[in-house]
Amino acid sequence: IVEGEVSVSGVGDRTGGEMVVIGQTIDIGPKARLSADGSEGGSIIIGSVEDTHAVTIGGKVRANGSSGNGGAVMVVGDSTSVLSVGSTGRIEATGAVNGGLVTMQGGSVHAALGSVIDAGGGVNGGTVAIIGQDPNGVVNMDGRVGATGGTGIGGVVNVTGAGDVNIGSGAVMDVEGATGGLVSIDGAGTTMLEGTVGAVGNA
Repeated sequence: IVEGEVSVSGVGDRTGGEMVVIGQTIDIGPKARLSADGSEGGSIIIGSVEDTHAVTIGGKVRANGSSGNGGAVMVVGDSTSVLSVGSTGRIEATGAVNGGLVTMQGGSVHAALGSVIDAGGGVNGGTVAIIGQDPNGVVNMDGRVGATGGTGIGGVVNVTGAGDVNIGSGAVMDVEGATGGLVSIDGAGTTMLEGTVGAVGNA
């Protein structure tokens, strides 16, 4: 359980560092702040594809680039794991120039109403990849997922599931930019879309 602040952020014009959180069951509590911010975002890895069975994120996890590109946040588990972002959870890999990369890959993936996953960029949007690997599992997205671009191209949001994929009524998936980006939703089982998807070019 992580409840405090853990930082490998770069000071001044330094790049954010690297952080790895490993365990079979990982709980990032609502008061937790994990940061790898810097002029260029660093990287944060939570979980392991071999040993992690469950990850819950209720706090903030950030790898933002204040003057350059966003970093990378990877939340991973084994092929039957359950990965969840709670209503107070926030994952960011934003950049002043290009957005970074956020990956959630496990058996089932859930993002509650109120949660935020953001890989936006001031110029080009980044990439958010949500990957459910369990054919008996489910991908439930009901929060906000963004990979917006500013003066350039919107990013990519890719949601895939080996089982069912549900994009709930509270979900907002936004890859807008001067040129619109791409949202891809693909479930091997039933795919349900009730939320809002924006991929409009604003130029």
